[in-house]
Amino acid sequence: EEKALEESQAKYRELVEYANSIILRLDTSGRIVFLNNFALRFFGFKAEDILGRKVVGAIMPETDSSGKNLREMMEDILANPEEYANNENENVLRDGTRVLIAWTNKFLEDKYGTFSGLLCIGADLTERKRAEEALKESEAKYRQLFEMESDAILLIDNDTGRIIEANLAAAELYGYSREELLQLSDTDLSAEPEQTFTDGLRQKEKAPVRLNRRKDGSVFPVETTARYFSWKGRRVHI
Repeated sequence: EEKALEESQAKYRELVEYANSIILRLDTSGRIVFLNNFALRFFGFKAEDILGRKVVGAIMPETDSSGKNLREMMEDILANPEEYANNENENVLRDGTRVLIAWTNKFLEDKYGTFSGLLCIGADLTERKRAEEALKESEAKYRQLFEMESDAILLIDNDTGRIIEANLAAAELYGYSREELLQLSDTDLSAEPEQTFTDGLRQKEKAPVRLNRRKDGSVFPVETTARYFSWKGRRVHI
């Protein structure tokens, strides 16, 4: 049994040491007592330079980029570890680069059932966060251009005809608020119910002039150009 236990522990150590995840262990005071090889490479330390140091000041800054006090957060984690099974926070590499890491934390107990430290497994979210921020910036630019366009623009679901998006020019043209337009279908704006904006319309082709109806019931002629594409898993046209 002892041999089997030793073999099991050796396999466990090998698995931890060579796992492609950040794995570290903290004692009850927040000192780093273990970092696996991946974590050492990730943070840029040698074991002798990092083991025994408090996690705050070593791989966690005092405050994050938003000003949140991470020292206080770490103290709360150690005081109430059961409330922090998962958390995300900024960490810092040896060269000062800040990274965002998602942590899964396991409460460790000694043989008496007393809290003896934390086992923490981390995943780097930095690139994903940058991609999300870049997407938000791109969407903000798209929204600005969308709203500045003087022509009415409607984004319509191909299958249902429901209006998914509308710019301010469309709201002004039809006399509805944007919120009201998003409750309508393309046929609701048509004065020719048997026709939609784009019946028989090919990509980038102009439709014949058709009659549309404003909220107040007045009818007016409309010339339409459409683009077809996929958007958030839906077939749409704009």
